[in-house]
Amino acid sequence: MRDHFAFLFGYIRFSGPIFFLPSFMVKGLKPGTRVKALAQRARSATWARQLFPQAWETQVVTGTVLQRVIKPNGKPCRTWLVQWDPPVDDTFGVASSRLEACDDDSVGRTLNDLIRAVVVASGGSGEDDDRGGGEGEGIEDADTDEHSETDDDEYLDDPPHLGEAELHPAFDPKDEQAAIEDPGSDLLQPGRLLWTVRDDVVRLDQPAVIHPHIIWRDGLGCENRTPFDFYRHFHHSRRVIKSTVQLTSRKLALRKPPQSPMTVQEYFQLEGIVLVLAKHPRLSVNEAFAAAPVEWEFEASPYLGRYMLFSRYQHLIACLTFAEPPKTAAERAHRGMFWKVQPLIDGHNNRRQSCYYPSGNLVVDETECPWHGRNQRYGEHGCPHCQSIIRKPQGIGVENKDLADADTGIVLRLEPVASAEEMATRQYSPEFGSGTGVLLRLTQPLHATNRHVVADSAFASVKSAVQLSKVGLHFTGAIKRAHARFPKKYILQTDKLQQRGDSVVLTATDSGVPLMAVGWKEGKRDSNGMIKRKMFVTSCGSSAPGEPHMKRRFKIRGPPEDSSVSTYTVPVPRTAVVAEYFKRASKIDEANHLSQGIVRLFERRTHRWEVRYWMVISVGVNIVDAFKAWVYFHPKGETTTFKHFWRHVVRGLLDNTEGTTSPHSLRAERRVRGAPRDDSNIHEPKLLALAPFYDGKNVHRPQKRCKMCGKNAFYYCPGCSADDSSKRGMWALCGPKSHRQCYHEHHARLVSEDEVADEE
Repeated sequence: MRDHFAFLFGYIRFSGPIFFLPSFMVKGLKPGTRVKALAQRARSATWARQLFPQAWETQVVTGTVLQRVIKPNGKPCRTWLVQWDPPVDDTFGVASSRLEACDDDSVGRTLNDLIRAVVVASGGSGEDDDRGGGEGEGIEDADTDEHSETDDDEYLDDPPHLGEAELHPAFDPKDEQAAIEDPGSDLLQPGRLLWTVRDDVVRLDQPAVIHPHIIWRDGLGCENRTPFDFYRHFHHSRRVIKSTVQLTSRKLALRKPPQSPMTVQEYFQLEGIVLVLAKHPRLSVNEAFAAAPVEWEFEASPYLGRYMLFSRYQHLIACLTFAEPPKTAAERAHRGMFWKVQPLIDGHNNRRQSCYYPSGNLVVDETECPWHGRNQRYGEHGCPHCQSIIRKPQGIGVENKDLADADTGIVLRLEPVASAEEMATRQYSPEFGSGTGVLLRLTQPLHATNRHVVADSAFASVKSAVQLSKVGLHFTGAIKRAHARFPKKYILQTDKLQQRGDSVVLTATDSGVPLMAVGWKEGKRDSNGMIKRKMFVTSCGSSAPGEPHMKRRFKIRGPPEDSSVSTYTVPVPRTAVVAEYFKRASKIDEANHLSQGIVRLFERRTHRWEVRYWMVISVGVNIVDAFKAWVYFHPKGETTTFKHFWRHVVRGLLDNTEGTTSPHSLRAERRVRGAPRDDSNIHEPKLLALAPFYDGKNVHRPQKRCKMCGKNAFYYCPGCSADDSSKRGMWALCGPKSHRQCYHEHHARLVSEDEVADEE
């Protein structure tokens, strides 16, 4: 047995590390070697956040190696003692796997520190976007002093949708393979598709100009809505909520001892509790539910026990179920790998289709649901399909392909990525492949609407542009690896792209669809110091000059010891096609930054992958979509921060009255009702005497005919009234003291109408 382990250890020691370690370790470290490292890897993320609060994730620190650390037994280890430069100005050991050789001198270090200080002071996030201040006074021309000018490509990354150039392969590997197998001998005829170089302005068909709007079924506009009204409006369909409540209640009844059934009001309250727990990741769930003791002077507890008992929360989370289990293996195979959360996906897609009318510009990208727990290979109840994605912050999880409105950022449709075998069986995939098939499936409800779809290199290809054009949609995408039938080699080799901002335009016709290929010289430099060339394919738009890219640059006013640095912008020309692409392509990335960077529902631990999916994709995406709609459509939305919006939504969820005609919110102690809400539900009954129409009128107990039974009523519904400042516009209903069910029956009918609309 000892020999057996010795053999295994020897295999791991001499087979594994020979391949693994050299890719991370620095060769030739010795005292005096200049090194650099990410601040959060040099010590810890907490330390980096305290020292560099604005850019702790991307901050690079430099230093000089002093000596190698010696173990107590006299043997050297892989940790080196490093004297770090200011602003760290400290000495501590770092593992060699976290260090990288750095050949800078003092001038380079000073320049690096100054530039980063300017970026932080100007509120920059380290992204190469279209923002930037104007040129300051006394700044010389950009080409006068090559030593004192710094190109932001050396320090700032490209936008998120193009910064992953080499780590972002095509979604369908067959598209990459097709480009390799049939590149074509003629640079202008790849894959037997003839392209023509154009020196004139090319104008293809223009997409339809469509303005987005929200579909409110009560006839009122956006002005009188609260943030919780927006959240509830974009929530997945009520049919899914009722099904979830019924399935969860069935499991609650089987527990020992049996638990009381779940209600719709409790379901919405559970969503509010989950959103609050995400804001307190360092508190255990039990601590978040308990009242803060006296010694917690500097630790805030949300005291969720006021709204729901901790034991009740545990039962609800343990029994939360979204779908009926399949009865046979054939049914399970037919329903797909994600059958446990498919009702949530369908509910989201159906609700967006019935409550929102998108603009003429759409964008396709991906959203990840992080999951580092058990998957299907290690347990029967594990996540059915996880992917390891290097370019994502969390890296491992369930990948979802999204279709969003490029003007507002609202996610219209979702589709989880399953195994290659299942993806090949989905609609459109057998004929056109997985990448084009995803585009056709996501945009299916909007076919033949002449809208414009923008996508990154994971979906973009000549085939995608042609097939979307055949179903009545325009397409623009960035080409990288899936370049079959695209003149990539010609764009890389042509001498028409000499200066930064130069463009080359080619046209072709494939299956009767006119196409345009654009090459643009702009971006980071490659290993040879050459500016990379970006490539795009489109079936619409114009090659006329578009809005230039404002590139930010830095300039040192004096000698290296002078600390004065100025910033200015340089306009980089680009065609209208490229300008439109960059204007739309990052909308889903912005939504992901909100849901995973601020809401961070994935940080709350759970043993059930379907509950994590519900948290991140259902609750997280919904609150971000509601916020995007609030900012775009509500008159006061532009001045509201996401934190302010989040507070209102959480308050509305914890004090909701969904599924009941009572105006009282639910509280934890013996499931009693709390005080009535005052502003979260526009359908709460209100006395006619309090209507604006009766302000200043000396009318004692005004009454109107009930819209349901015709008898005299003293109440009306503000949400159903067209105008409560006029007598005819008020929707009168019998109140709760009349012992008649008019109010309940009327709103039950409204709910059923919404369910029918969702189903349609």
